[in-house]
Amino acid sequence: MVLDVYSDYVNNFTTAMSLIKKACLTKPAFLDFLKKRQMASADRVTLYGLMVKPIQRFPQFILLLQDMLKNTPRGHADRLALQLALTELETLAEKLNEQKRVADQLAEMQQLSKSISDRSSLSKALAAGQRQLLLCETLTETVYGDRGQLLKSKERKVFLLSDLLVCANANF
Repeated sequence: MVLDVYSDYVNNFTTAMSLIKKACLTKPAFLDFLKKRQMASADRVTLYGLMVKPIQRFPQFILLLQDMLKNTPRGHADRLALQLALTELETLAEKLNEQKRVADQLAEMQQLSKSISDRSSLSKALAAGQRQLLLCETLTETVYGDRGQLLKSKERKVFLLSDLLVCANANF
């Protein structure tokens, strides 16, 4: 349960922050409300500061447990429980990082697929199977004549997928 809740929170953090930023820019009353709440709080923490706390918790807990283990003698009764807790948190943190990476890749593939929806063959290639986008770069294709003179130059988008390399016009 913790993994699912934290994963959703971490994966949606950027979107939530952009929505808050947009609301602050378009709704002055919301911005005023946030400023008043910040001034009224004892530690003057911002909304961003509050929202980032859950994301910072796992690394903080891991560091705390590592520190506790350093200061717990080898024969102490709590040492095994501390080691087990540390292992559990490290495993959970790794799973969260992996889920974030997968969610980011999926979002990138969806964005890419939307941007090229009019290119049916490329869209089909992106939608087929369990492909992952590994790299997307803009390159310049240059063609030279026999005497080394530049004949043409054109920007291309190159998409390196887990099992496919796609080259497309940059202005698609």
